[in-house]
Amino acid sequence: MFKLPNNLVKLPNNTAKQLMNKVVARQNGDVSNGMKKFGYQYDLNYGVNIPTLKQIAQTTEPSHEVANFLRQHYNIREALILSSMVDEPDKITHNDTLNILKILSTVELIQQFARNIFAHTKPIPNLFNEELKENNTWTLLCFWSLGWALRLQKSVDEEYINLIIKELEKEEYYKDKPSSMAIQFLMQSVGENTEYNNKILNLAEYLSKNDNSLMQNTGNEYLWINS
Repeated sequence: MFKLPNNLVKLPNNTAKQLMNKVVARQNGDVSNGMKKFGYQYDLNYGVNIPTLKQIAQTTEPSHEVANFLRQHYNIREALILSSMVDEPDKITHNDTLNILKILSTVELIQQFARNIFAHTKPIPNLFNEELKENNTWTLLCFWSLGWALRLQKSVDEEYINLIIKELEKEEYYKDKPSSMAIQFLMQSVGENTEYNNKILNLAEYLSKNDNSLMQNTGNEYLWINS
């Protein structure tokens, strides 16, 4: 059984320590080992599932201070995910965003931060940000954030959605399986809106006929799911 590392026990934020003690009490070594086999590499992973982490997060009030403390001092899977769950999206600054990008080392973290924080920020992460548009993690975060914003029925600029749909015709975004997965999620989210359904179907048809296998698979999967 893993305990909280000694260097973390002495840290001053009591709320963060209480949250992490609850994580340690619910650890699952089998899940942790299983995640390693599927490529989820963390310095420390207690194997606590997402629903349980949500329950733990709900035991405290939202706090940007606690969230930042968790991110800065606990290089642990559950601490990073909890930080996204207890944060206050309206208090996220540009510097916070840049620091968060540095810790999004897995698809799981990108998904959780997109759903819990960046789908709620105003504005949501912009794919065309000049400073970050070459950053692949930023690209994935933008796709997942827009997808979650739509599913959570947040207000999203229509012009931005149309620009994204057009942008998804470009091969440069289909780099690997995580990219394809993020785009597929985004297409499903946009396609649920009747206003954009035909545009997404046309995009899927276009992708399915492309020579790039990732684009083909993304288009075919969307068409199969929505046939």
